[in-house]
Amino acid sequence: MQTICRPDLAEDPELRSNAGRWRRREELDAAIGQWTIRHDRDEALKLLDEAGPIYTAADVCADEQYEARHMIQRFAVDVGEREPKTVGFPGIVPVIGAASLPIRNVGPDLGEHTREVLSTVLGLNDDEIGALT
Repeated sequence: MQTICRPDLAEDPELRSNAGRWRRREELDAAIGQWTIRHDRDEALKLLDEAGPIYTAADVCADEQYEARHMIQRFAVDVGEREPKTVGFPGIVPVIGAASLPIRNVGPDLGEHTREVLSTVLGLNDDEIGALT
């Protein structure tokens, strides 16, 4: 809130809890929206990064705190290479007990729905799809 020039919201005692932020979510969304509309993506990210680090997925998976809380779950994922790559995923929050609940599905394999999308969304027939490969 300091970064978006809203110290009033940063210092508001009600907004210190998630329950308070939820009650006033529309106000917070509006304040953030008013700030973001004044900045292009690169400028907004620069200002936010100056306020503190912005975690990428790789940052989350390398963070000692996430690891200590058993929040990172690793799965073999098809990344389009010869062998699957082991990829870390942040676990389900909140962590209650010793570890995050297990992730049951990391999503479809690379290209698993390509034919379906090409036919249903783009309306291509089998011959047209075959010509793309």
